[in-house]
Amino acid sequence: MSAQPSNNDIPRKKTKKSSNKPIEITATRPVGRFRQVVDLPSKNIRDPRFDHFCGKFNEDLFKKSYHFVEDVKKQELEDLKHTIKKTKDASAAKNLQNKLDRELTRMRSEKDTEARAALKRKVKKEEQELIKKGKKPFYLKKSALRQIELTEKFNEAKGKSNFDKVLEKRRKRNATKEHKLVPFKRHQE
Repeated sequence: MSAQPSNNDIPRKKTKKSSNKPIEITATRPVGRFRQVVDLPSKNIRDPRFDHFCGKFNEDLFKKSYHFVEDVKKQELEDLKHTIKKTKDASAAKNLQNKLDRELTRMRSEKDTEARAALKRKVKKEEQELIKKGKKPFYLKKSALRQIELTEKFNEAKGKSNFDKVLEKRRKRNATKEHKLVPFKRHQE
């Protein structure tokens, strides 16, 4: 006798015997508990914040419309400062101080972002005026814009009393960055 398997021993997955009969599906695999019996039309859920059918987001209009929120936040910060002074529990005072610091940092970063955007608008407006006069269009790179931003900060800080301290700190930071780039053997010499 030959060791070849007969046709009955070969597992069949999905076959059709004739065009009039349905597909045979193996019964060894369990049917899913939550199967889709009837095809239902899918619900398209649309979020108006990200949907282009609902218009475009105008950041300036949004800030003008909800400017009162910043005033409320400033009042909350004043209340928080007052609460910190009155609190006798050290851990609660520390938690409140952390919350205050987070909010102040957030406000500072928003102010910096707004200043960056204003500078970008100013540079863009100047460039458009020069283009109208006949200059060839030129678009600033991020690095050049950052350089302009640094010069603006420098000019703004010149009048302040801690100007020298700020410059000294920046020099030290840049020196450590450059020092890290020097090969290790030259450090020891």
